[in-house]
Formats: sequence, structure tokens, C-alpha cells
Amino acid sequence: MPSQISDDIYFSGNARFKSITLNAGAVDNNAVADDAGITYDKLEHEHRIQYTQPNTTATSEAKAVYRCRGATGTIIDIHAGSIAACIGSATITIDVKKNGTTVLNSTIVLDSANAAYTAEAGDLAVTSLVAGDVLTVHATAAAGSGTLGTGLYVSISVAEDAT
Repeated sequence: MPSQISDDIYFSGNARFKSITLNAGAVDNNAVADDAGITYDKLEHEHRIQYTQPNTTATSEAKAVYRCRGATGTIIDIHAGSIAACIGSATITIDVKKNGTTVLNSTIVLDSANAAYTAEAGDLAVTSLVAGDVLTVHATAAAGSGTLGTGLYVSISVAEDAT
């Protein structure tokens, strides 16, 4: 039967254990000293990738915005919006692709029903990443008989294991 000590114990020197089992939640952020010196390669990282166009009429383009360096990663969310909304039949269509294949169930379409500065969430079909995967943003601007929005922005949140 294991021994149990019901009092606090203070060690003024080193304590050595053959093995130790900690209860879930025993070590949290507060238990790690600010100067603990934990190197980046032992941590997970969250990145917020920003794709933006100037605050001028939106244009069509495809642009690489991120390359996964960690062994694995997860796309957390994708949002797109504009500083000024489209007017009339104009639309800005956003797709985000991983290595050339969409990660969305359907593209994000910004049109006259969208409000300025209000981002629309993408519906993720794929969330997994591995080292070397590249994310690209594909914007397609179609004025139709309206006026395209300005200041297009896309925000992608990614969690990634350390390298």
C-alpha cells in the first residue's frame, strides 16, 4: 500500500524521483516560471495569417500566404471581409487552398448583403496540415453591374506543432 503524507513538504535541496505521476491539471500556465527557458521547439504555436488588399477596389489574385513548418498543424478558422461592402451585383469570392485543393466546403462570397468591416466565416472541409503544406488565398472580383468592395481582407488561424 502506498504511503501518504497529508502535510506540505519543503525541500531546501534537490529531490530525486525514479518516476512521477502528476494529476491531470497539476501543471498549468501559472506553474511555469516566466524565465523557465522552455525553447520554441517544445511548444505549440498559433498563427494568425493575414491576407489583405489595399483600400482600393478589390482585384482578382491568388497568393501563397503560409507554409506549415511543424510536423502537424490544424486550420482553426478562416474569415473574410472588406472595408467597404460591394454594391449591386458585384461579388468578391474567396477560396483558401492547401497545396492547390480547397479547404472550404464552399467559397466565401462577399456581396451587397455583407456589411463593411464584418467578416464572414468560412465553412472548413479540411483542417489538417503537415510539414510543407502551403496555404493560398484565391480572390475573384466580379463587378457585374455593381461596384466592388474595397479593402479586402482574409484572416486564417492555424495551430502548429513546434518544428
